[in-house]
Amino acid sequence: MVQGAGGVSVRATILALNRFGIAPANEVKFLERTWTKHRRETGVDLNGKPPHSRAMHVAAKAGA
Repeated sequence: MVQGAGGVSVRATILALNRFGIAPANEVKFLERTWTKHRRETGVDLNGKPPHSRAMHVAAKAGA
């Protein structure tokens, strides 16, 4: 059986920017706040996927 790659949340990616020295802490905080605001406004999940794609994924897994 072949499995797809595991998911990494957008927030985890943002935090990794600072952890690995790619972006300074103040920029990472700004990105985190911006991402949180965007998630609330658009309803996307932690991985940036819109709500309708989650419903389609669940239906596909259920065999519908």
